[in-house]
Amino acid sequence: MEEKEFYDFDIDKTKPKGYGAQIGTYQELANLFHITDNLKKTYKKKAVVQVKVVNGVKYYSLILGPFSSQVKAQSFVNGLKKQFPDAFVLDYAKQ
Repeated sequence: MEEKEFYDFDIDKTKPKGYGAQIGTYQELANLFHITDNLKKTYKKKAVVQVKVVNGVKYYSLILGPFSSQVKAQSFVNGLKKQFPDAFVLDYAKQ
């Protein structure tokens, strides 16, 4: 990553539906921005970030999608496994 990077993005609170492909969870926003930019360009998918606080520490989970079915989401995740072995399908209804 370069020492100085700028990112243009819009932030909207959302309630996604269907399924997503969770790529990873990050603590550093700079890492999240960098990887999100690359993945959006590569896969042409919308990126959603879920913010979680665990034991007082914030974590940012990067999710691509949405997908209308678990089968479609799983197919997408299967294609990511080489680069992101921990990627998995996330059912938004269970979050």
